[in-house]
Amino acid sequence: MRLSIFQKVFAVFFSLCCLTLLLVVVVVFGVRELRDVSNEAGVVKDFSFQVQKLETFQLGLSGAREPGDFEAEFGKAVQLVAAMRGFPNTLGQELRTRLQSVEEFLGYYRQAYHELTAKYEFDKRAHLAATILDKEVLQKIHQLPDEKRYDLDDLFLHMQYEHDGAYHERNPARIANLRALKEKVGRLTRDAVLLENAAKLLLDAEAVYLNFLGIVDREKFLQATATHFSRFAADTIRVVAESRLRKQALLLRVVAGFACAAVLLTFFLWFITASYFKKFLRHQQQAITAIKASRYDYEAPMVPDDEIGDLTLFMKDMAASLQQSLQQQRDSATRYQQLIESIFDWVWEVDAEGVYTYASPRVLDFLGYTPAEVVGRTPFNFMEQAEATRMSALFAASAAGRQPLVALVNRHVHKDGRPVIVETSATPILDRDGHLSGYRGVARNITERIQAQEKARLAGEEWAQTFDAIADIVTIQNGDLRIHRANRAACEVLKKTQDEIIGMHCYELFRGATEVCAGCPAEQAVQGLQAASHEMYHPALDKSFLVSMAPIRDAQGRVVSIAHFAKDITQQKKLEGQFLQAQKMEAIGRLSGGVAHDFNNLLTTIIGYSELLLMDMQEDERRRGEIEAIYEAGQRAAGLTRQLLAFSRKQVMEMRPVDLNDIVTNLTKMLSRMIGEDVELQVTLCPGATTVLADIAQVEQILMNLA
Repeated sequence: MRLSIFQKVFAVFFSLCCLTLLLVVVVVFGVRELRDVSNEAGVVKDFSFQVQKLETFQLGLSGAREPGDFEAEFGKAVQLVAAMRGFPNTLGQELRTRLQSVEEFLGYYRQAYHELTAKYEFDKRAHLAATILDKEVLQKIHQLPDEKRYDLDDLFLHMQYEHDGAYHERNPARIANLRALKEKVGRLTRDAVLLENAAKLLLDAEAVYLNFLGIVDREKFLQATATHFSRFAADTIRVVAESRLRKQALLLRVVAGFACAAVLLTFFLWFITASYFKKFLRHQQQAITAIKASRYDYEAPMVPDDEIGDLTLFMKDMAASLQQSLQQQRDSATRYQQLIESIFDWVWEVDAEGVYTYASPRVLDFLGYTPAEVVGRTPFNFMEQAEATRMSALFAASAAGRQPLVALVNRHVHKDGRPVIVETSATPILDRDGHLSGYRGVARNITERIQAQEKARLAGEEWAQTFDAIADIVTIQNGDLRIHRANRAACEVLKKTQDEIIGMHCYELFRGATEVCAGCPAEQAVQGLQAASHEMYHPALDKSFLVSMAPIRDAQGRVVSIAHFAKDITQQKKLEGQFLQAQKMEAIGRLSGGVAHDFNNLLTTIIGYSELLLMDMQEDERRRGEIEAIYEAGQRAAGLTRQLLAFSRKQVMEMRPVDLNDIVTNLTKMLSRMIGEDVELQVTLCPGATTVLADIAQVEQILMNLA
């Protein structure tokens, strides 16, 4: 089974990681155990401190302490005991039994403390009551007669003295003295109040003494119980400390064991790995030594079945490949030399000073010199003085910055004296220290290309002049009708600069539109089908243009641009309109002449019969006015036919002196009928003479048109 170097290294590090992880787990577990033991020791110490605080409450009962303070501290002690009861296995059976008794005695301790507190309170009240009783006795004695007052006063003073002694000294003999003094008071007086007060003093002294005995008993009990608690806490702290020491020792032994195992395993793996790689490096050194000595067929040793072995075999294969490459390099050098001598470009090399160190045979075709004539000289020896000065400065600047020479055009002089234009490109040659040692490059004869470019430039200038000389608007557009060139006429007619026109779409420029115009022939031009034309009107310029578009093709016949021509046909459109209008008027004139001729035939009958009727009628006949109106209308209609004939150029107007007042007066009746009854016609004639030279029918027609 093949194991890669990755798998082997992974196995080594995995073993170390597992051992380290196990060591970390042991340390973490041990630290947690020690922390738990430390926490247990802290709980026991807190309990011991809490017992001492409870003892201070016992000693300070006579002071001003709140009852709740003791209960709070006692509650903390109970909580600590409950915490100790939760210790896992540290205490042992004996201490656990004692812990149960501690819990039981805590209740007794609390009860005894409260009883002791109550007895101290009773003692204070008894002392205060005795003081009040003494004052009452003295007041009562002062009310007695003098013969008894002094004796009783003396007796009660002795009783007060003995009572105070019994209270402060806690001496039972004082109580016996009080009893004797009470009997004397009984023999001296029969006053019930004094006898009762004497009995109270005796009873109070006895009660105080008995209360004192109770206080002593409770104090001893509390002290003994606190001592029991302190001993339990001390024993528990000792047991916990011993458990901590045992666990620390065990943890140190385990950690030391794992650390030793890790160190031994590390040294073992290091030894195996070092031996493995040392063997590999020895094999590599042998291979490199053999390759340096050109022994490419050296014998490879036995190698492991992994990447290290593959690398050793690779060195063997590389040696064989290197041997083959050297042979190929020698063959390539030969072919390279042949290639240099066969290509049409001139290959050369110069040193850091610009002196030729190599020149290919093609230099003979370039400059007419053999390579032997060129080597040892500089390129500037084959140039005119001005060109040599320019090129030497460029070469010095490039050499100072170790920059390559890229497409550098320079002018040489052929051996026969004709100019030769050469395009030179070269790369710097640097030594191992990075210093410039020369240049290696190629030179290409571009004399014919430069001459062709000059001809093309002149042709381009001529085309540009011709393009701008065209009087019509000409623009060159791409496939989406965006203008990229415009002639001078476009700028002048459209009143825009070249920069403003270039980049606009043609429909933006000519119509101010945002999309291609309807019927635009651009699609046919883009598809390269044919040239197309259409007329358009420019509203801003108020001009009409004949727009033509033709495709511009490249050498492969593909449409690359569109030629857009716009010819101003505004004047032509006006002439065409006038011509069409003239044709229409001629046709209307012909029609008018025919209509007037036929209408005259009808009017002749109407006018003739109306004249005959008027001739047969009397002046006062009722219908004469109507016949006269028919006659006058016929005359005006005849005038209208004359106008039509005049319009058709078939009737000459009869120009004669006429009075405008007479024409208006004669036409008034007809005008009244024409405008209707709802319109009032008022006629105001000129007071003076109004004779003019005119055609009566034309004037009457003017008046009827005005009405």
